[in-house]
Amino acid sequence: MDRCLDWEATSQWDNMRRIIARSYDDMPQHYLKSCFLYMTSFPEDLVTSADTLTRSWIAEGFVPHRNNQTMEETAFGCLEELAQRSMVHVHSRDKIRGCISGVQMHDVVREWAIQQARKEGFLKMCKNQDDVSDGIFAYRFSLLEFFDDRICISAPNVRSMLGFGLPSVTLGTLRFLRTLYMSDSNLEKISKVIGRLIHLRFIGLKWCKSVVLPSSTGQLLNLQSIDLTGTDIPCVPKSLWDIPTLRHVVIPKVETNVPTTVGVDEQSELQTLCIHRVGHKSLMRTQSMGCLRLIRSLMHMPLLRTLALSTHFLPVDVLTCLPNHRHLDYLSLLLWESTTTFPDSTLLPQNLRHLFLGFHGTWNSWHADLLPTLGRLQSLGILVMMVAYRHDDADDDTGLILQRSQSAGVPTYEYEAPIMSSPAGAFPRLRSLSL
Repeated sequence: MDRCLDWEATSQWDNMRRIIARSYDDMPQHYLKSCFLYMTSFPEDLVTSADTLTRSWIAEGFVPHRNNQTMEETAFGCLEELAQRSMVHVHSRDKIRGCISGVQMHDVVREWAIQQARKEGFLKMCKNQDDVSDGIFAYRFSLLEFFDDRICISAPNVRSMLGFGLPSVTLGTLRFLRTLYMSDSNLEKISKVIGRLIHLRFIGLKWCKSVVLPSSTGQLLNLQSIDLTGTDIPCVPKSLWDIPTLRHVVIPKVETNVPTTVGVDEQSELQTLCIHRVGHKSLMRTQSMGCLRLIRSLMHMPLLRTLALSTHFLPVDVLTCLPNHRHLDYLSLLLWESTTTFPDSTLLPQNLRHLFLGFHGTWNSWHADLLPTLGRLQSLGILVMMVAYRHDDADDDTGLILQRSQSAGVPTYEYEAPIMSSPAGAFPRLRSLSL
């Protein structure tokens, strides 16, 4: 009986492999096959960010140039085609943009793809020393809770290195590395060598420890994307903004125990800029000049699609620098208390779909005019507004009390605020409102 069941299971597996192989061979473009095989570099059952995937594909050179399309649009088109061919499972979609935001691979499809990637020398999954020393050559490595220095010696021409849960990492001799992605790993040794990896195009260091971006980061003149989601760093080196090829910068947790400035020179290719700074309030006022430089620089970033800034001293005036940013559809700003009036709707980005506004300090009377003003934005689909108050005796951010009002935007903490209302016909496409 057991033999019959084994034979049946084997027969079913063989049939599925033939179906998957036929679907793979039927892909009309070679680059689509490369995009598909690259997905096996992420751990089983992990929901992979579409942004991470597409930016890695672009860095690897898989995505072709097409007229009237950005590289990102073409890459997302590839991901949609893989989903339509049932080679990947769509886990989630962006509520506003409608594009894929997270994907997974079915276990059977992934198992076949891992074998195919290994067979073609495309990518190797390494979980132990035996996987490293099996004699199979590959240009890409995915390391699961295991790292061996022999990888850098035996395969110096590696183009992509991905690691998950690594206790330690060294990358000294990987001079042709284009893509570096690490998750939940200790990266104390990387900061000393990262400036030498001059071919790097994508850096993703998510939820990692001991990460420092050295001043030599500015030597990575081919760098397109850097994503430090969940990773604390002491400061952003000024040299980062000397890189002319930057397209996506996501640095959500920058400490300010080391004085730094938020200065961005002209970055005409930048599409994503997300920086969140946390630290002692005594540094807030010293950052004002850096914020003014940032405001002036934003005017020279016409391709921005996503802008998220929290700098502790960002004036409301920053909004008036964005009316000509026709691609900007996601905006998140944490604004410090201001005595100026809120800008007229004609001075705001007209294609905004997602808007988050956080106000630190006291509730001002002009906040009552926010809904009528924002209600004229015809494309706005998600609106979130939050007010934060600070205790007089607070020394740091622990003194901030974030409060969401329970009705019509009225804070419940010892401040009286006017009732917020909007006229009929406002927010024609609004799907979600949080106050």
